[in-house]
Amino acid sequence: MLLFAVGANGHACNAFQTTDKGLVFVDDTGAEDGSGEDCTVSLVEGQTYTPESIFSDTEWCPMGYVVDFGVFW
Repeated sequence: MLLFAVGANGHACNAFQTTDKGLVFVDDTGAEDGSGEDCTVSLVEGQTYTPESIFSDTEWCPMGYVVDFGVFW
């Protein structure tokens, strides 16, 4: 499990160690109405937080900058 902050908003992701892509972060945070999509994200401090949909062609806008993050196993 991974917890991190994006700008003033917080998100929670699941972290998976894979044999082909290394450490992969999946954000499955949904909206209050229950909608949402599973997305992968790249976490680099100071870089934009832009989800990439796993199962659809939905394009996401950047959601802020990665300020800090921590990985907790």
